[in-house]
Amino acid sequence: MKMWLAVPELNQQYLVMDLSKVYSLNVQMGDTSAAMQQAQAMLQGMMEHMPKEEVVNSLLKKYISIVLGCLNDVEKQETTLKLNGLEQTCTQLKTTITPENVLDIGQKVLSEVKSDAQIKEIILNMGTYAEEYVGAESAQVMYDQFVAQIDSLLKQLESQKDSLVAQAGDGGLIVNHYVDGQNRIIGRGMEMTNSDSSSAGSFQYYTVTQGDKFAFEADLGSVVITGDGTTSGNLLSGAYVLTTQGKELLKVEAEDWDEARWEQGAPCGTLRLSFGADALSQVPGAEEMAPMLSQMQLALTFDAKEDQADVKVSVLSSGMEIVSLHVSGSATEGGEISTPADGVDVEDQQ
Repeated sequence: MKMWLAVPELNQQYLVMDLSKVYSLNVQMGDTSAAMQQAQAMLQGMMEHMPKEEVVNSLLKKYISIVLGCLNDVEKQETTLKLNGLEQTCTQLKTTITPENVLDIGQKVLSEVKSDAQIKEIILNMGTYAEEYVGAESAQVMYDQFVAQIDSLLKQLESQKDSLVAQAGDGGLIVNHYVDGQNRIIGRGMEMTNSDSSSAGSFQYYTVTQGDKFAFEADLGSVVITGDGTTSGNLLSGAYVLTTQGKELLKVEAEDWDEARWEQGAPCGTLRLSFGADALSQVPGAEEMAPMLSQMQLALTFDAKEDQADVKVSVLSSGMEIVSLHVSGSATEGGEISTPADGVDVEDQQ
């Protein structure tokens, strides 16, 4: 029940926190070691009763297929995206999701869930865990209640289907996908419509590529992000601007940003952030410091791989580095450790 912490680069001594004191501050738990063992047993029991990754993945694939199978109203046409003087021909896939589609999806998904043997097994397993550790009702009772709720929902959807559709009118969701010649999605858009077919809000983003040049725009309603630059293989370099209500708040410069590694969850490259032209005018009392702050940049340089990473954070003024913080780390084989012989209690004020 003790936690030991040392930062060898600063001091070889360990700081020690007695966790048993923390546990006993507000609630009497008796033997804290026994309480910790019980918590560990509950966590281990939960993990043993959780579904396996392959089961979850198969269920996701199955139910996404059911949803997509209900969306047959897809219009396909060739279109040309234009942005910042660049043009790119692509295929536009327009899907209209109506209230009838939503109700159809709900009924088919619920009906399938009700008879799904894998989901039944998951609920029974979790119910067994609840029986053992929480004192809940039997797993079978839990599953029967689950099925009864689905039956109730299905009856409700069926009985109110006409009224729900009439209430929604011509409202719905229009989804656009833009696909290039290599079957890559280069843009998406969504628009919600009211019962009278008027727009209830929308957002879209797309990238136009021509040779080694690109232009980007994302319209998220109140926030708009625009950018352009060049690509060389997997490396992207460009400048982006974030605006809201027509005011420029943030500028981001990307240098040699590796898109392939980014897709794998390993950022590599440099991002430089600076105030937009209108950002400082939005902060009360910042007028006097505006000339200095407008020259400032925050630079983030990443180099991450599967088992190691380097990050450098720098503050720049007029392109000159003022101060920086460099952090690196790696994953290695773990070794045996032992409790330190002594340490400094964190409650020791001296």
